[in-house]
Amino acid sequence: MRKTKEDRKNNLLEKLKREAMNRRQVKDVIFCTQQTADEYLAELKAEGKIYVAFWHRTNGMPSPYYMAGDGVDAEKPKPLSNAEYTANYEARKASGKSSVRSSAKSVNNEHLVSRCIASMIRNANMHPTIKLPD
Repeated sequence: MRKTKEDRKNNLLEKLKREAMNRRQVKDVIFCTQQTADEYLAELKAEGKIYVAFWHRTNGMPSPYYMAGDGVDAEKPKPLSNAEYTANYEARKASGKSSVRSSAKSVNNEHLVSRCIASMIRNANMHPTIKLPD
């Protein structure tokens, strides 16, 4: 049986009673598109059933985390100045921590390399005249 909109919203409220979630986590919990998740959040917020518990900054942009209840919304942080953004970037760079994007690129590149090697081996097996590098 297919879940109704109210079933999904009630399921979401139950989850938000236990833990704070951002927009993406909400989307994953109720198995829907980001647009639908945003609509549910807006409706629940308008009904006074959820509030912004806190904000977490990722890649310079603050993201709201929602919880169920009638709490007071946390104040949205001010945008980072260029100097603050640059200082944060330099600190990450100096600490050796790679960003999520660079680690994702690295994993993607490793995947591409392994696919290329597998392709070379297949081609070498099919064409004995092709020499693989040592």
